[in-house]
Amino acid sequence: MGRFAARLAVLGGLDGGFVGIGRTAVAGTLAALLLWLRSEPVPPRRLWSSILWTGLGVVLGFPVFSSMALNQLSAAHASVISGLLPAATA
Repeated sequence: MGRFAARLAVLGGLDGGFVGIGRTAVAGTLAALLLWLRSEPVPPRRLWSSILWTGLGVVLGFPVFSSMALNQLSAAHASVISGLLPAATA
């Protein structure tokens, strides 16, 4: 499945935004399933705003913008940028 999706993306069959949103949907579904299976408690209401803003940036922003950027850059350039991100945020 992964190889098929990658081949479609490389051949121009999938838009970068679509790939980013697809990644987000799969990750969110798996995370919700894991939380449900572990019976984790719902966070206090005062934290919901912080969780929402963090989720928008981390879960939506990074994958969508990374996928869109890969339409303009080579994979080698993108891998260097992604590899340096942890060092830049430390």
